[in-house]
Amino acid sequence: MQLVSSMIPAELKRAPNAKMFLRSFWFRATARGVAPADGMHIYTLAAFLLELSLIELPCSAHPHSMLAASALSLALAFFGKESWPGQLSAFGSYTLEDLQPCRQRMAAAQVSQDAFNLRYLWRSAYKEHDYPHYDADWRKAHAVMAQPSDAIQSLLEAPLVEAAMPCVPPLPLPEPVSVIHYAGDRAVPPVGIMVG
Repeated sequence: MQLVSSMIPAELKRAPNAKMFLRSFWFRATARGVAPADGMHIYTLAAFLLELSLIELPCSAHPHSMLAASALSLALAFFGKESWPGQLSAFGSYTLEDLQPCRQRMAAAQVSQDAFNLRYLWRSAYKEHDYPHYDADWRKAHAVMAQPSDAIQSLLEAPLVEAAMPCVPPLPLPEPVSVIHYAGDRAVPPVGIMVG
């Protein structure tokens, strides 16, 4: 892990990512009374949905801040809270309408992504918790993390409309570059290139 981390440029390590935005939204939600400070089942479910969305290609079209806001919005709604109250809208500058396409894609990912290894890790990590007064809520969050289900999808009023967010066209592939290695006075083709 340290080897991989050492290969990442320092500028990228400091770049805001979706989890940083989620933490920021969560801090604002608890500070403004939108969610209880010890309601970690809400934050945990939002973090799970966020991580699940990162392996779903259609979700990658959305900014990290929107992914985080959508994940928290779905988690709040799942536990019977207002899904995106004015206090969070003012901080994040997103309205519930702005979040809707992303929320729909995220809910669709919960239904379609088996992600067995990811789900296993989350179930294992959050099997035990230190909030006995939220035990029923933790069991609900654990059930969502356990397997694909439409529990989150059922919170949305409308089914996913693929045309809501335009697809980003793929970048053109660069032209292949020939690299010639020299061994002494003769040219040797690189490994993997067939010479005919």
